[in-house]
Amino acid sequence: MRSNQQDNSRDTGLPGDRRGEAPVYASTRTRQRRHNPVKRLIPALILVAFGVLFARQQVPAFADWWERTFTPAVWQVKRTCRDAALADLEGDRYPRLLDSGELHETRDGPYITGMSFSALDSGGEARVIEYSCYLDSQGQVFRLNRKPE
Repeated sequence: MRSNQQDNSRDTGLPGDRRGEAPVYASTRTRQRRHNPVKRLIPALILVAFGVLFARQQVPAFADWWERTFTPAVWQVKRTCRDAALADLEGDRYPRLLDSGELHETRDGPYITGMSFSALDSGGEARVIEYSCYLDSQGQVFRLNRKPE
């Protein structure tokens, strides 16, 4: 059975002899690694950032959540226009939002261009319908324009 006492059988008795001991440079290297735990997280953070950018452009539910969380005023304007356009699309079957459009600010109120929906017509074929929406300064729909097909 080994004891926890240091085994001096390899020691030659010379003052500079350090056999059996860990080299000094190894302990300094491990100490340096312990001080930089953030370096291990950098690749993961970069991967998460690219994932968020991709999801904002490709996943409508994520883009909607992002706007609702970080820019609630923009989300509210787009929601108001989206609801007005869906009310206009009531006769069409299965309307779905393709693009929520681009918000522009004016002194009279915001307006949205490029809002597009996909819906099925009576023949069962999908068609794309584009809208532009103007809101007054109180946030009410002032004008909803449907682009001709």
